[in-house]
Amino acid sequence: MTSFAIGNTSDFNSSGGYFIGQFMSKYSRDELVTDQVEIAWKKLDSSFKEAPHYHKIGIDINIIISGHVTAKIEGKSYDLYPRDFLVIYPPTILEDYIVHEDTELVVIKAPSVPGDKYLVQ
Repeated sequence: MTSFAIGNTSDFNSSGGYFIGQFMSKYSRDELVTDQVEIAWKKLDSSFKEAPHYHKIGIDINIIISGHVTAKIEGKSYDLYPRDFLVIYPPTILEDYIVHEDTELVVIKAPSVPGDKYLVQ
């Protein structure tokens, strides 16, 4: 196994911006497969929609690089701007995620557990 990997986040549009995680072999990137963490660099615009969901195992971390989003958690809305972060522990529900302007963020989920996203009806 390779002890390092180099790449560019713009090469990972087909994986939703994720460039490391347990599922990367399906993108022919075996050197980026790990069950310890998932990381993505995402570019979102105001058309982005996220269904209400939660994780049973993974901690979800969002770090805003540029832009402005509002996250709704437990009935309260939180505005996030560059350098703000959001840490959501299981099984807290992310009820809504509104993108107000073009936004770039880093998403980290640990550990990397495929299928650990549960939609709320």
